[in-house]
Amino acid sequence: MPAPAAGRSPAGTYTFRVRVLGGAGDPAVWREIELKGGQTLEDLGNAIPRAFDFDDDHLWSFFLSGKPWDRATEYARVPDPESAGGRYKRARGLRVADAPPRREFLFLFDYGDEWHFGVKLARTGDVEARARYPRVVASHGEAPPQYPDLEDEEDDGEDWSDEDDWDDEDEEGLEAWVPGLALEPPSFPPVELASPEDLEAAAAAAPTVRRLRLLAEWTGKGRKFDAVGGLAAGDREDLAGLLGLADRAGVEQVVAWGRQTGLVRVRGGRLVPVKQQQHLLDEPLELLELALDTLPDVSADLLPVPMIERIYPDGFAGGLLDLLTLLYAEDEPVPADELADHVVEEHLLESLTGVEELAGVEELAGGSADADEASRAATVAEVGQVLGQLRDLGMIELSPRAGDRPGDRSGAGPGPGDGAGLVRLTPLGTWQVNLLLRAGGAVAPVVGEAAGKDVDELIEAVADYDEQAFKAELRAWSRERGDAAVPELAGYVRRAPSSERRMLGLAGLAEAGPGAEAEVRGMLGDAALRPHAQMWLVHNGFEDERSLDPETSALVLVEVMATVLEAEGPAGLVAHLEELGPPADQAKVVAGLWRAPTPRAGAVLDALGKVHPSAKVAKAARTAAHKLRSTGGHG
Repeated sequence: MPAPAAGRSPAGTYTFRVRVLGGAGDPAVWREIELKGGQTLEDLGNAIPRAFDFDDDHLWSFFLSGKPWDRATEYARVPDPESAGGRYKRARGLRVADAPPRREFLFLFDYGDEWHFGVKLARTGDVEARARYPRVVASHGEAPPQYPDLEDEEDDGEDWSDEDDWDDEDEEGLEAWVPGLALEPPSFPPVELASPEDLEAAAAAAPTVRRLRLLAEWTGKGRKFDAVGGLAAGDREDLAGLLGLADRAGVEQVVAWGRQTGLVRVRGGRLVPVKQQQHLLDEPLELLELALDTLPDVSADLLPVPMIERIYPDGFAGGLLDLLTLLYAEDEPVPADELADHVVEEHLLESLTGVEELAGVEELAGGSADADEASRAATVAEVGQVLGQLRDLGMIELSPRAGDRPGDRSGAGPGPGDGAGLVRLTPLGTWQVNLLLRAGGAVAPVVGEAAGKDVDELIEAVADYDEQAFKAELRAWSRERGDAAVPELAGYVRRAPSSERRMLGLAGLAEAGPGAEAEVRGMLGDAALRPHAQMWLVHNGFEDERSLDPETSALVLVEVMATVLEAEGPAGLVAHLEELGPPADQAKVVAGLWRAPTPRAGAVLDALGKVHPSAKVAKAARTAAHKLRSTGGHG
């Protein structure tokens, strides 16, 4: 990646004015697009078509000289490492903070129609904590039609709104991943990412990255390469030994990957390194990202029957993202056979249309005459191959399930290695999938993003976090706020709008530092805060449990249970109570809840009395509810 220009920091925002040039466009039509300085020309290039309501399914390039097809200054969406002497550069390789600051450069969209846009830096600014970038911040004029010739044609009478051409399922499929189209983008739980240093180390250790680096170094000044047979037999055996690969297919895959990433290319009948890409040897994380980007192309060349490419609307890339998303959404490892079953049941079975579309599948499945079974077997096998590629990229871990024996997957598990029954993302994989999801418009928060928020925004942001993510976010926020963290959280607790938010503020104080105890003790004189403060002091080891009176214990328990009941319903309340132990222990706790000085106790006891599966616990809840009503309840 180029070094930043002197005096220009990627920490702020960069706003570019993008205007239509020539052709059917009007130069008076423009949009201003704001990005973070650390985002790249790829982010800007993806945002420009959307800003003008263009279909983004086209290739594009930036030309920093302003001259179309000036290869020396081109940054392309999809570089071609075999062309122009390897001088193509990836748009993702140049940060917007490093783009020309004083002159207009060219964005050429759609190599066929050649839409030209002038791009010039308008101003810089500060990052807004709650903003999502890139974003359109100003516009002028109506965008020209992308396909004016088509729009000028008269209606031929065909009804394009017919249900057979466009149904709800089609729309949902598009909405899932096209930025700007989804009415409600998919949301995922927050994740805690590894440090940049740990990510770099993990990328360097990934087998695929290590092999690509070895390939580039081994190539040296060039190796003989035949367009049909590839490397000479002796060189192939030598490379296989260096890479630790036993079969020819594995060596060919590494070579194909090296060519796709631009590390090497074929020139004059020889496999030679590409000088402009050798910086990747010292940047393992960037090389990993590039390897993942080119995985669909590598797989398409090597798979005998590309089933995933056929059955997903977005091809292999869509299938890859689908599998990675399933893993990202789970806290626990996922059985490999469940991943394969998902692909088969949710995608393959809907796409089967006939034997004629399955040419070659029967042979891959062992000669089966049943086209559906052959397709299923081929898909399962391909999922296993994909998992193997992701493992070698360092993105997933494969482990046996309890009871599995090496070599025994009962024919169902698609794991690429013996006994590879369970799959989970590595920290490197979590980081990479988070980038993919956010680039696709999904809501995929990262722990630490709230560090710059004020205390009210912080509590709102973490209200739905799980316990682990909540604590990590509060620790990150407290580090950022320093000595101000404890008094700010304490102030929030005193003015919290609800009991739930008050408890969140108190939980945050437990992560904020040593000054929290004194602040909480200062709350004991407030009748409304005293029960929560007492419970906090006991829970955090500053007081003995014997210091709690029954009403205090009951109040805090009821407040927690009422919150669970409102959020998760009666079933969630029962599940929460069952965490306290066997029915006898639960009944003992429930029997004392009528003492809680809060009107919420009635709803909790009524729900438990009606739905708890244990007769003993349900009876204790009904008895406590009767005592509550007999004493006039709590208002």
